[in-house]
Amino acid sequence: MKIQKAGEIYSGKVFRAESNLLFGGRTAQDIVNFEADELGNEDIKQQAESLGINLTKIPARNIMWVAKNLETARKYGANAEEITIPKNSMIIAADDEDEEYLVWVGGYG
Repeated sequence: MKIQKAGEIYSGKVFRAESNLLFGGRTAQDIVNFEADELGNEDIKQQAESLGINLTKIPARNIMWVAKNLETARKYGANAEEITIPKNSMIIAADDEDEEYLVWVGGYG
């Protein structure tokens, strides 16, 4: 399976678990900052910022973590399932090891 990179349009099946995590951020930049500052995922911030997109203009509701397979998505909740996202959804950052992607849903084009 091809590993996708930040800046590419997401392709393939999409799996997600609703974690019920309440995030107080309002923008994509808030999510990226949380990943780096609170969770230590500095590489996520580096990937996102390398795209040259003004993440403060993207509402947080348009950003989500998705996985390429059900097993990975189930790490975040037993309720994981296959979902559908718009075909123009762009990868903001990728966790290559687990094939997890921070996606701007319907964001490109």
